[in-house]
Amino acid sequence: MDSLPSILCVDDEKNVLDGLSRILFEHFEVETATSGAEGLELIKSNNFTVIISDMRMPEMNGAEFLSKALALAPNSTRILLTGQSDMDSAIAAVNDGNIFRFLLKPCPEEKLIANINEGVRLNQLIKAEKELLEKTLRGSIKVLTEVLSMVAPTAFSRSTYIKDYVSHMASATNQKGIWEFEIAAMLSQVGAIILPPELLKKAFSTVPLSEDERETMKSIPMAGAKLVDTIPRLGNIALMIESQFGTDRDLESLTGKVQAGARMLRIASMLDKIILRENTEVLEACAVLTDIYSSPNDRVFIDSLATYQSKKSNTIIRDVAIGDMKKGMILAQDVFTKNGGIVLCKGQTLTSPLINRLINFSKGSGIVEPISVGIKKK
Repeated sequence: MDSLPSILCVDDEKNVLDGLSRILFEHFEVETATSGAEGLELIKSNNFTVIISDMRMPEMNGAEFLSKALALAPNSTRILLTGQSDMDSAIAAVNDGNIFRFLLKPCPEEKLIANINEGVRLNQLIKAEKELLEKTLRGSIKVLTEVLSMVAPTAFSRSTYIKDYVSHMASATNQKGIWEFEIAAMLSQVGAIILPPELLKKAFSTVPLSEDERETMKSIPMAGAKLVDTIPRLGNIALMIESQFGTDRDLESLTGKVQAGARMLRIASMLDKIILRENTEVLEACAVLTDIYSSPNDRVFIDSLATYQSKKSNTIIRDVAIGDMKKGMILAQDVFTKNGGIVLCKGQTLTSPLINRLINFSKGSGIVEPISVGIKKK
């Protein structure tokens, strides 16, 4: 049997709450609170479908309470009960976008239940739309990263390291919405799919590039940003990717989260280059970074890398055949075909499509085996 929708009723008069509970208990799971402050505490620990509040209450009126409830539980539908004398305040609350409905007291039982049911349906629609959007978002990101891993494995490999560094910096500096920074890092090199094959082979290695090749490489952020900007809710992430190699002046012109993301991407990308070029570790590379980026905003992120720990410490290295590979294993070496072509790069986490790619190559031009992989310690 499906559970009943959960309802929170807030009123400073206990007899009114008792009456609402008697009317609604057969249709809904009812919780009550005798003040806005008590109601907010209940919201913090419960997932209410509909929140109903009286307008005229001491200390915090219904409109103020429901406005604060919106910040805590944005998906909950909010209904305001009001008397005729509070009409102007109720209309203002609705116009401010905080209230789904306001109902005049006394409200007939049938009308109250009907409006709550409409609020329940609205809540269900919001949740369904959010779930669909999140699935679309995750699917779009998955497709882009898998395309990058197959078309430009070296670029994808670098992005996995960049993502680890950015994730650590964002967490260590208590950034909000870390998922946005992690996605920006994971997609930071997706623009590399526009590079010609001959440039892709050496673009993310230590091989020196010509002036023309370096100019072509500068197109990666913009190309990646254009791809990402077509996905819903990723506008800020696209701006981070576009600005990842910006100058100090460029970054200062950006707003809070976008600027923080662009700075972390710039630092992580340079850190990765230093480690790759000098075959060194994170702490040693950070000493070089401080000479390159000296602004206080950058130093906060660079200093946070002092506590970075590589995933290597949590993995066991083993040599395996392609037939023994499983999802979640991390490549500890580049994977080559028998004729010298690179298939996947060190650092990539194996997924079903990547394992299938290796199997297909092994049946064709052949793969050099065994392959060293990292397996997470239990």
